[in-house]
Amino acid sequence: MLQLERLKGTALKSVAILVVAPDSPEDSSALVATVEKQRHVRLTHRFLSAPRGRTMGRPVGEGKAPRLPPSLILVDEEGREAWRFVEREHRMRPSDRELARAVADAAAPQAPWAPPCAAVLVELFTSEGCSSCPPAERLLALLASESATAGVEIVPLAFHVDYWNRLGWADPFSSAAFTERQGDYSRVFGGDRVYTPQMVVNGRREFVGSDERVARSALLATAKDATAVVRLTVQEAAKGPASLRVSVGGATEGAEIFLAISEDLLSTDVPRGENAGRHLEHTAVVRDLRRIGRADGSGRFEGSPTLARDPAWKAGALHAVVFVQERGSRRVLGAARIAL
Repeated sequence: MLQLERLKGTALKSVAILVVAPDSPEDSSALVATVEKQRHVRLTHRFLSAPRGRTMGRPVGEGKAPRLPPSLILVDEEGREAWRFVEREHRMRPSDRELARAVADAAAPQAPWAPPCAAVLVELFTSEGCSSCPPAERLLALLASESATAGVEIVPLAFHVDYWNRLGWADPFSSAAFTERQGDYSRVFGGDRVYTPQMVVNGRREFVGSDERVARSALLATAKDATAVVRLTVQEAAKGPASLRVSVGGATEGAEIFLAISEDLLSTDVPRGENAGRHLEHTAVVRDLRRIGRADGSGRFEGSPTLARDPAWKAGALHAVVFVQERGSRRVLGAARIAL
């Protein structure tokens, strides 16, 4: 039976925050409606709950499933408990940590709700030996400077290919591995689709990398298809290199997890080739790319790869980028980047 316990010496009008901790959001909504009707008051509530069919809390006795009773706990402006509505027969309740976090969150000024930004991986295949590439690199820099546009977060990577190197100027940032990566996309897109500048958005759309209109259209079109969530945390070490804590959820089984290190603020005065005499500036140049694992059967991945940094790379201009990509289709399911 649900009972209401009112603590002595606390007036309802001093109550400013409500914390709800039920088995499910559906139960908590019904509970809040009941209390609002009984007390003739409008309540703003926050849920500490799990989706229907799941439970929270610690087990009640060995071998028994965790269970949390429907609990409605009001706290005053100083965080003191004012009164509670709890099912007595259950011996569970929110932990002190859960309550403290919910109280702190509820007490903080609330910004208007906005949908989370979808992260979209933007790859540019480019070369310092190609005279058509500088406009595309400027476009990549522009997109990278826009932290969020229309709910889209751009995760930029510039792959400098090496097949221009024999035509007058060897790009110092080029790699045969990046040319191979572009070739993988060509097999998926069909036809002879190896050229520069080529932009690939989320592994799904490719086009001439200097076309801003097409680029922005592709960003919006592919953002809604992202399914994986990628979370990154840099873990500094007392001795030796730092590591990157990587957590992935919502991927497809077997999807590959890649880690790229990119560098901004790079430039070259090109003496030969199609760009002879030009000063070229670069953004998000890929310095290193490696596969760090695959998603398991539940679409998850957890890992802490080492962040090896070349002394020649500029401190303060580096980012770590992690993205999730299906091997066969080359679709990018999710991405994130973090400053190093």
